[in-house]
Amino acid sequence: MPKSKNRYTIAVAVWYVFFCVLFTCTSVTAQCVLVCNNDVQIALNNNGIAQVTPALILENIPNCSTNLDVQIVDQNGQNIGNVLTCDQVNQVVTAHIVDLTTGNSCSTNITVLDNLPPTINCIDQFIYCNQPADPQTIGYPQVYDNCTNLTATDLSYFDNITPLDCNESMNGRSVAAKIERTWLAMDASGWTSSCVQHIYFENIPASMVIFPEDRVGVSAYSCEEFTNLGDLPVEDLYAFNEIINNDTWCQWTIFYSDQTFPTCGEAMLVYRDWELINWCSGVTHTHTQLLDFADQTPPTIQCISDTIIAVNTYECTATVELPVPVVSDNCSEFTVTPYWEFGYGFEPFEHVPLGTYPVEYTATDLCGNTATCIIYIEIIDLTPPQVFCDNILNISVLQDGTAAIPASVLDENSRDNCSISSIQASRDGINFSDMIFFDCTDIENSPIRVQLKVTDHKGFSNSCQTDVFVYDYLAPLITCPADITVQCQQNYTDLSQTGIATASDNCSLDTLSHEDIVLLDEDCGTGIIYRQWQAKDESENIKACTQVIHIENNELLDVQFPSDQTIDLCQMTTDVALTGSPQIVGDFCKNIGITHSDALFEIDGNCSKIARSWIVVDWCVYVANSGINNGRYEHTQWITIEDSTPPVLQCLAETTIYNEANDCSAVFMNIPTVQVIDCDPNITIQHDSEFADQMGSNASGFYPIGEHVITFTATDFCGNMGTCSYTLHVLDRQAPNIICAQNKSIDLDHSGTIIIDPNWIDDGSFDNCSNILSKSVQPNQFSCLDTGYQNITLYISDEFNNIDSCQTTIYINDPSNACTTPTAQIEGQTMTEKGKAIKDVKIELRGDMILENWTDTAGLFTMDDIPMYDTYSLTPFKDGDDIDGISTFDLVLMQQHILGIHLLDSPYKLIAADVNNSGTITTFDVIITRQLILNIIQDYPQSPAWRFVASDHIFPNPNNPFSFPFPEVFVLENLDTNIQNLDFIAIKMGDVNGSW
Repeated sequence: MPKSKNRYTIAVAVWYVFFCVLFTCTSVTAQCVLVCNNDVQIALNNNGIAQVTPALILENIPNCSTNLDVQIVDQNGQNIGNVLTCDQVNQVVTAHIVDLTTGNSCSTNITVLDNLPPTINCIDQFIYCNQPADPQTIGYPQVYDNCTNLTATDLSYFDNITPLDCNESMNGRSVAAKIERTWLAMDASGWTSSCVQHIYFENIPASMVIFPEDRVGVSAYSCEEFTNLGDLPVEDLYAFNEIINNDTWCQWTIFYSDQTFPTCGEAMLVYRDWELINWCSGVTHTHTQLLDFADQTPPTIQCISDTIIAVNTYECTATVELPVPVVSDNCSEFTVTPYWEFGYGFEPFEHVPLGTYPVEYTATDLCGNTATCIIYIEIIDLTPPQVFCDNILNISVLQDGTAAIPASVLDENSRDNCSISSIQASRDGINFSDMIFFDCTDIENSPIRVQLKVTDHKGFSNSCQTDVFVYDYLAPLITCPADITVQCQQNYTDLSQTGIATASDNCSLDTLSHEDIVLLDEDCGTGIIYRQWQAKDESENIKACTQVIHIENNELLDVQFPSDQTIDLCQMTTDVALTGSPQIVGDFCKNIGITHSDALFEIDGNCSKIARSWIVVDWCVYVANSGINNGRYEHTQWITIEDSTPPVLQCLAETTIYNEANDCSAVFMNIPTVQVIDCDPNITIQHDSEFADQMGSNASGFYPIGEHVITFTATDFCGNMGTCSYTLHVLDRQAPNIICAQNKSIDLDHSGTIIIDPNWIDDGSFDNCSNILSKSVQPNQFSCLDTGYQNITLYISDEFNNIDSCQTTIYINDPSNACTTPTAQIEGQTMTEKGKAIKDVKIELRGDMILENWTDTAGLFTMDDIPMYDTYSLTPFKDGDDIDGISTFDLVLMQQHILGIHLLDSPYKLIAADVNNSGTITTFDVIITRQLILNIIQDYPQSPAWRFVASDHIFPNPNNPFSFPFPEVFVLENLDTNIQNLDFIAIKMGDVNGSW
């Protein structure tokens, strides 16, 4: 027991003892025993309180005393009297009852309960079909609880929206839909209560629909807002201060169309014709709204900055063409007109004097809006003098190499529109002076470009350029070297031995050259040379002098003859360029003659030997037939000739010939004579062929079939030998004699195929020369498709690849019936999502054949005798009676789905709603279905009346069956067995509530 309870019990006992001391306690004490109930539960009343009386605690009320007191201690040990409140709900408190007369007492535990649920009061409401139905707008129900302080935020609700058919009414009001809003309230003890509130969407009469006001005058749109009809701004229709459109619950459909009329520029007046159609009654209400897309904005004009204009070149006035400002307008074309004191327009104004003048520009658009700006035109004189230069000037430098010209000499009557103050000249265009100077360096660079500058009294200057040619007409000074005598073997062209002339010039010497006049004996090289020296400057001025050179001959001749030689005849010739010739040693200027003659000798051990006799004659000394040999020199040179190179034979290329005879006898082969290359023309040639008709270099003869290698050998005079080999192939050219078997019958095996052995077709073929090496047939393989007579070709080749063929006919049998085609059966059913069978559905099977069947009253279909092992497609189809099963309620459900009020809850209903087969559900599907209901159209233009989906198809996204293609055709690949339960779910297009 808690300590607080113990304290209370002790206090009561003490009080009772004290009471008995004062008063005499009788035996009544023993008779008034108090017995408390165990674990009492007490619930609070509607006011959230409960008064605990002895009768609620005691098992029986004693008759011995009525002076009973009840005290309650809560869980915190606090004495709270005898009244329970909401503060003790769901707590266990202790109640003590004491007989104040006897002091008897008992205690028990009380569980405090709140068993009363909240009270919630729902009131039905009417709102207009375009008004929001959320509680924040239309209000919450009243809620009360005895213990829990509940407010509107403690409430929860859920809605069941039901679209109503046309002409539905409630309490005399036309309603389009209703909401059954179930409110829930729960107190802190978990007790809940609910109520159902009915909210009716009342139809709005056409007279209460407020169309958008005209947008004209101050409320007109800007013409910039008009781009095209599809982008025009659209204002909303209102009713009872809320927007009304095609997305509300109202049984109205709203349309509009625009007509445009140009006013000025790009400004437009638009007549917007609104149509308000009651899709229950078909009654249409119209309204025309006027939209003015006006141009009330003036052009934007931006003048250029103030302008300075110079006077004309030859007078003190200017011709002015006014500049064009930058102008733009928001909606139309425009005109720009400038005005100043000289008149209107841009075109040139002549003879405008010096000064500053304002110009005002006015821009006006086609709608009469204007804008202006002002600039200032300043006329000033910026014309420099007009300068004329003398065309070409020539000047010659003096002896010191310089020359000078006054600047005025260059002027050719220059003038200014006012006056000239100075005339100067410059060579560099920077430094100007009254005089310009030249020197020899200018001759090479002539002409020299000179600039003439003329300045007027305003300080403006102008210039021109002309060319000055600088010349040098003074010839150089020259002095020749002294005359000289030299020997003929000396090089008289060596100026270091004969001397060089000297020369000078006032500017620069260009060349110092000489030219020789040679008067010498052509045979012996003696005589006189006249050397003429010439000095030339860069201006082509020339001065000359002459030097005389005498040539004498006083030297002796030294001859060196070539040594004896040994050569290889095939590697080296006996030409003197290789074996050597006499050389004259030392300096000389003689008339030398050199000759030789050869004598040939045959010797043992070598092929041959040559004795070459050399004679050298100095014709400047030797006198023929005088008997004196001065100036004549003789010598014999021996040249030994050897040969170590064997002959080179040129055999024929490998040759192939064919034996045309049927008996494979030898064939005559005319083999051309082999050719030999050697230094020695004395060559002997032999061959080793056993079939040749003769020996020597010709191996022609009769050769049998096979390969023959013939070797030729050549020997030269010095015993050198060379060989080559020639290969001859003699081949059989006759193809085998081929014989095909006739009317051969061949059986397919148990798999329905057979591969043909060529020996089955060969009927004794043979060859003239060799055994038959290979056989083949084409075609060589047959199957069930080939039963019956077939053409076949036999090919046979011999060892020389001679091939022949023959054709015959064979018969392909199927004795084991391996080629009989089995068949299969297909069964299935078409039914709606709810399991309702659909009859008269056309079932089409396509493959190598086309089969059709129709479902019976149970939606069943069967297709028999379908050949196996092919691929087929099976497609159900049903059309016509598009209006069946479709009502206004389907339209409401489709609109609720589009608005997100109540989504269609299966992929089959979503497919049924997509009546225009676009892969989405939009207002267009509602409009097409409404046209079908109103008998405007007889069937859906983009979809058949029924669509079918394979029943075993699992939609990856059931909330959007269009996100992935769903199978409307069943494909059977390599059909090899019977198929049952090939079922389809039938979808009636437009029937989203499944009423069919």
